[in-house]
Amino acid sequence: MKPILFILWFLSFDQPWIVAHRGGHQYAPENSLEAIEEAIQHKADIVELDVRRSRDGVFFLMHDSSLKRTTGMDKKAEELTWTELQKLNLLHNGKLTSHKIPSFEEALLRAGNRIVIDIDFKVAGMDARRDAYQLIEKTKMESQVLFFLYDYKEMFEMHPWNRKIKIMPRVYKEEDLEEVVASGLTDIVHVDPSFKNSALLRSDKMKGYRIWINTLGAVDQKGVTDVKAYRDFVSDFSFANVFQTDFPLQLRQALR
Repeated sequence: MKPILFILWFLSFDQPWIVAHRGGHQYAPENSLEAIEEAIQHKADIVELDVRRSRDGVFFLMHDSSLKRTTGMDKKAEELTWTELQKLNLLHNGKLTSHKIPSFEEALLRAGNRIVIDIDFKVAGMDARRDAYQLIEKTKMESQVLFFLYDYKEMFEMHPWNRKIKIMPRVYKEEDLEEVVASGLTDIVHVDPSFKNSALLRSDKMKGYRIWINTLGAVDQKGVTDVKAYRDFVSDFSFANVFQTDFPLQLRQALR
C-alpha cells in the first residue's frame, strides 16, 4: 500500500485537506492514541500532534509545558521521566479517563498508513530534531509526516537530513513566503489570515503547493453550528487547500 501522504499529494488540489487539531479531541483526550483513532474515524486527512521530551529523553505527546490541564498534576511535563509519565491518566473535559500519555513512537505506529501526522515539535534544539527524525526513520514513517516549523529559516538546515520528510514552514510576511517558494525545498506552507490579500498566494508560482490555514477559534465556534461561517471562510481564503480545525467532522460536512 502506498503511503497516504503520497496518495493525497496527487489528488485534485480543488479537494481540501482537513486537519484534526490535537486529534479528535471532542471525543477523546487530546494528543492521545484514541484521539488519533477519532480523527481517522471522522475522515480527517491529517492529525496534528504536539511532541515533547521526558527528563530521560523519551518523546511523548503533550501540548502544554505543564501537566495540570491534561492530567491534573501541577508539574512541568519535561521534569518527569517516561516511567513517571506513564503512571498518569489523561483528563477529558476535566474528567479523569483510563487513557495514558502516548509516546511519539506509539503515535507513529498507531497512525501507520492510515493518516498523515503533522508534528508540532515543542523541544528546543536541532539535536532533538535529529533524534526525532531518527525515530521517524526507525518506524518507517518518513512519507507519512509533516514537520511543522515556526521559523522557516530552520528548513535550510533540516531539509538535507532526510528529503522524504516533508517540512511545513510557517510564514508571517510576504517576503518570508517569497524566500520559501524561491528555495524549492517544500511544497506546503502555513499562512495566517493576514495573507488574505496576498498576490503571491494567488499567482501561478503557487501551483502545486498546499496552503495551510487554521479555522481554530472564532471560525470553528461559529462554523460548528452554522455551516455558512465555514463556507464563507473557505471562500475568503480561496487560495488555501488545507484547513486545521477542532471540528473535523463538521468542517468536512460543511465543505461537501
